[in-house]
Amino acid sequence: MHMRKQAPLYCDDANGLVDTVQAVIERKGLLQGVKRLGVAVSGGADSVALLCLLALICKKNKIKLVVLHLDHGLRSTSAQDAKWVKVLAKKIGATCVAERREVTAHQTEAVSVEMAARDVRQAFFAACRARLKLDAIATGHQADDVAETVLLRLMRGAGASGLAPLKNRSRGYIRPLLHVSGAAIRGWLKQKKITWREDTTNRDVTILRNKMRHEILPLLEQKFGNALRMNLCRTAEILREEDVLLEEMAQEVLSLVGDDQHEDQLDMKRLKACPLAVQRRVLRLWLWKANVPLPSGFETVERLLDMEAGEKEQMAEEVYATLRDDTLRIINTTPIQRLPQKVNLRGQTQWGDVTITCKAIQGIESTAAGAGVYPAVCTINPDVLAGRPLMVRSRQPGDRLQPYGMKGTKKVQDVFVDAKVPEHLRDAVPLLVCGDEIVWVPGYRIADRFAVPSKTATSLRMEVTERGRKALQQG
Repeated sequence: MHMRKQAPLYCDDANGLVDTVQAVIERKGLLQGVKRLGVAVSGGADSVALLCLLALICKKNKIKLVVLHLDHGLRSTSAQDAKWVKVLAKKIGATCVAERREVTAHQTEAVSVEMAARDVRQAFFAACRARLKLDAIATGHQADDVAETVLLRLMRGAGASGLAPLKNRSRGYIRPLLHVSGAAIRGWLKQKKITWREDTTNRDVTILRNKMRHEILPLLEQKFGNALRMNLCRTAEILREEDVLLEEMAQEVLSLVGDDQHEDQLDMKRLKACPLAVQRRVLRLWLWKANVPLPSGFETVERLLDMEAGEKEQMAEEVYATLRDDTLRIINTTPIQRLPQKVNLRGQTQWGDVTITCKAIQGIESTAAGAGVYPAVCTINPDVLAGRPLMVRSRQPGDRLQPYGMKGTKKVQDVFVDAKVPEHLRDAVPLLVCGDEIVWVPGYRIADRFAVPSKTATSLRMEVTERGRKALQQG
């Protein structure tokens, strides 16, 4: 039986570098579907080697290369680095896009220079990818980066996902050098007599990653042998593949315990029937899909798993998780502000997340399951409108209506309280009004004066639906 040749997980030999990179690109399909490729080139050894290797491969595969260089404005030599990269790109025959962006303008007390530089760099790459219509961007991350990241995240208490960093291909980026050591890269460049630029800040051991690279890893290698980096990379590769499998399992379980119409709700009873590792994965994935990414770490997930009925956990400012009837919900208490809008009496009106559909019919129709519960249907007597516009707006202080069949009026506030609509969601309930009069609270009764007089009378059928879900989330 023919066995497919596997790309090595780690290459520490300059002589094997080209074969390793080519094997990784083929095995991982890194250039599949790529016609225009951006290459991030700082001028350092890793990115220079990456560009030189890809120049040969891309020429053979008729892929257009675009060199991307960002001057962070952090070093006195940065302008010379930019000129050097432009010259290199010209030699290779690639287009070069070089820009300068001041990183210090994005730095705050809570954001380090390194973090600010990364954010600015990612924004630059994203803008280049969109403007230049790039299919992917290649970066020079290599095996030493993997080993360092594994140790750094292990010290911070990461799980399998955190210990499986830097995938070969993810989110529009490809990393062909992940299986090649820094020593092999420099050895190959010297063999080919290719020069590069040295970044003096890479020797600054006050930066944690540099300290790991120049002090901690060498010390560990003295104690445990030179195979340490290879073993760390092998561990990362194993965890990376297992992480993909677990992520697929989590996606499947989420489709079973989640709600297609209520993405911010989760069936905890069904979820807790799964193994704990799957529970954690699903919760973390659910938090991201519910747009609550920042607090989705281990401690937050554990707090959610330990919640009891009726409890509330703060996830972020004005964002909470609540557990009721075995359902975990995300509640956003940010006030909803929407402007009044004229209702189209011959079609649809979009107001925030709700759609109001109006058409002329004959007779009376009603669907009412409580204020703010959709779909909701009513019929309005067009004669009472008397040519005046029908508007949709949020509640206002003092709003009242005379519900159909009642003699007196009722506060809209009381309608919401009776229907148990949470305070932070009441501004999202559309009120149909004509002049100063409330015509209808969707899901509740129509105002008496606007009711259709008979089953044979001409009427306007109003239907309110909500995009992505049937009802407002009851807290």
